[in-house]
Amino acid sequence: MTKTIELKRLSIDFNNDWEQVVGSWNWITFNFIKLYMEKDTQFGMFEIEIYLLGFGMRLYWTYDKKTLAKKVKEYEGILKNGKFVSIDEALEILESD
Repeated sequence: MTKTIELKRLSIDFNNDWEQVVGSWNWITFNFIKLYMEKDTQFGMFEIEIYLLGFGMRLYWTYDKKTLAKKVKEYEGILKNGKFVSIDEALEILESD
């Protein structure tokens, strides 16, 4: 299970896979050893995940605020023009049926 700490440009997730072992779940995922890195140049973000024996940490850092702000503005325009439907709008449509 995950505990998240949100800072302005950094998100930190602490994960514990051992909590899934106890209880009734549809499936169990477990990370023995994992090292994952991703650089997203389109949005100006960097992500790294490190796991060892079921305990893990994920760091998600926005290093380019200008690029992120530009993309957020672009997607807001797409939403306003009706090309995408937000989750809230989709729920409203489903509830009205």
